[in-house]
Amino acid sequence: MEHFLTWLQHGLGKGPGDAAQSWSEALLESLNFWEQLEGTHLLGLILFVGTILVVDLRLLGVIFRRTKVSVISDTILPLTVFGFGFVVVTGLALLFAKPCFITTVSGFG
Repeated sequence: MEHFLTWLQHGLGKGPGDAAQSWSEALLESLNFWEQLEGTHLLGLILFVGTILVVDLRLLGVIFRRTKVSVISDTILPLTVFGFGFVVVTGLALLFAKPCFITTVSGFG
């Protein structure tokens, strides 16, 4: 596993020559793209958790008491699914930028 993650970070997409960067290194060293990717990942998390929170608060009877739970759920479910998909895609992109980070966190290395 460690060899695959090292190859993913340092080998995939690397051109010829010593100064060439892999795709992962180029993504990580880009001027603003890493910060924007991380920020959009957090916005996706907020959307995902926020929509679940709205449904949970309705189930508890805290908000929208006169609206049926099914109406709230049917209205918000597409946003929840979109938020989840967005978090998965941006999370995979973040993982692609720092794949060797997994070895230090999970104890693979």
